[in-house]
Amino acid sequence: MMVTAHKLDFEVADWVPIPGFAACKDFKRFRVGTCHGLWQSTESSYDILAIENDTKGNGHFEDVMQWFEASCERDHKDFKILEVWNAKLKKHLTKKRGFKIIGKSDNVIKRFI
Repeated sequence: MMVTAHKLDFEVADWVPIPGFAACKDFKRFRVGTCHGLWQSTESSYDILAIENDTKGNGHFEDVMQWFEASCERDHKDFKILEVWNAKLKKHLTKKRGFKIIGKSDNVIKRFI
């Protein structure tokens, strides 16, 4: 059983995309403590499309990262965070967490395969 820094569970729920967002049909909702967002599983990766922390600075983002990284290691999948528009977050992911920018996109990847 996976135990994160704050002993938080990974909760999942179905997500019904807004009409016109058919490309997002395979995403599900997740919640880890006060963090919540959208994610999907593909054949080769776990992808986060959106993430928000309702209480900044409480460390729950770290628990999200621990859940996804442990799952990637277990399942031999890469970890992608899509459409990272926040420059501070992108810098954190690439300089401190081992992610690489995918081409000239706003997507980042951490390889576990």
